Amino acid sequence: MAGNFTYDKALGEQAAQGTLVNYVPDTAQTLASKTGICYDFSALYAALCRSQGIPCAIVKGDRQGSYHA
Repeated sequence: MAGNFTYDKALGEQAAQGTLVNYVPDTAQTLASKTGICYDFSALYAALCRSQGIPCAIVKGDRQGSYHA
């Protein structure tokens, strides 16, 4: 994924500023657009794992004052 997807800097800035509230990743949109933020990439990776029967969990939280997944 790392070589084929780009980070959405505008959306990432909203997340860093705390203005991105109630955000729910759309894995189909992330896959189609090949762009997103860490939460989008985590959700897509988890969906891919689960589709193959691999148990997976997404860990979310704050690091140094900004949100990360």
